[in-house]
Amino acid sequence: MNVDVIIPCFNVEDFIEECLDSVKLQGKCVRKVFCVDNNSTDNTVKTIQKWSTQNPDIDILLLHEKKPGASSARNKPLSLVETEWIQFLDADDLLLGGKISVQLDHTKDCDVIYDSCLKKSTFGKIRKIKTEKNVELGLMKGALGNTCANLWRKSTLKDVEGWNEKLASSQESDLLIRIHGIGGRFKRLDSSKTLIRERKCGQISQGNKKLLWENYTNLRVNFYHESIKPLKDNALENSALLCIFGAIQILHQYNPSLALQIHNTILKSSNFRPATKTIRSKLYLFIYQVFGFQRAERIRMLLKKP
Repeated sequence: MNVDVIIPCFNVEDFIEECLDSVKLQGKCVRKVFCVDNNSTDNTVKTIQKWSTQNPDIDILLLHEKKPGASSARNKPLSLVETEWIQFLDADDLLLGGKISVQLDHTKDCDVIYDSCLKKSTFGKIRKIKTEKNVELGLMKGALGNTCANLWRKSTLKDVEGWNEKLASSQESDLLIRIHGIGGRFKRLDSSKTLIRERKCGQISQGNKKLLWENYTNLRVNFYHESIKPLKDNALENSALLCIFGAIQILHQYNPSLALQIHNTILKSSNFRPATKTIRSKLYLFIYQVFGFQRAERIRMLLKKP
């Protein structure tokens, strides 16, 4: 069994060679690599061409996508993919040895293989990013793998019409939620064979924090209503409400009116209580119960200021 690899590229001349080296490391299970230049202004294209010339055993097709955004770049080659499974890979991330072959051994009866990964901070610290066993809770937490750590069935991506090019953030969560919505099957692994490297700037998809947290929160609110409440699982519902509460706490910094609206329509009506494990959280709960969510958040942010 083989896979095609799709790599969106935007100003990644310093990363793309090492990225392609990691694809080559996967061996014969890689049929073709699609590098999609997304309006790079550096030497990304020349670097890819040079690497391709130096590695004639790897079949690379260089494409160009003018519409900005990782989603547009990832969708560009979907109609050209000939394998049933697709490996998406960001140009600054790396596949560790055996990543694809290990996952291909587990593709029976699933549409997405979601896997743990390693994440390297801008300071060089590496930590393991674990995944959630429960699929619905994983979707709420954003803990159902990573675009590059996962493996994706092409026919399922076609069924949901690929990546949503209208979203400026939360594209991965949106795609996974839509796959779940059509009855997609998820299989969990724990191989940690993908290295995700943080970058301070230069990524294809970057939006303002207000829009980012609006997208993040609205996706989870909709998923809660459409997929979690109908299950009538009290433990799962309580965990989902905790996820929404954590999201609106951050959202409140950028859009307090939307955060308050979500709190009042979902959490307040459910008699929700924030988790209290520390002295600080117990103090927050007291303020929350006496003065309400908005006042509690204002006080919390004042106490965080130096």
